[in-house]
Amino acid sequence: MEKNNIITFDYTYLMYRKLWINDRWRFSGELVKLKIKCSMGKASNDEFKRLDAMNRVVEENNHKWLD
Repeated sequence: MEKNNIITFDYTYLMYRKLWINDRWRFSGELVKLKIKCSMGKASNDEFKRLDAMNRVVEENNHKWLD
């Protein structure tokens, strides 16, 4: 039996990683808006996925917003 090695890319994550590098203030603004919407229970599944990707970027950068 042959095993297929499939590589998948998370384009949402890649987009937010690039935004983190190029425009931290815009990234921060979007993150705050999504967190508020999710905490109010008004977010869609897509918005929860976007928030997860953004949280992943923040965690990978040790939560250092100003560096």
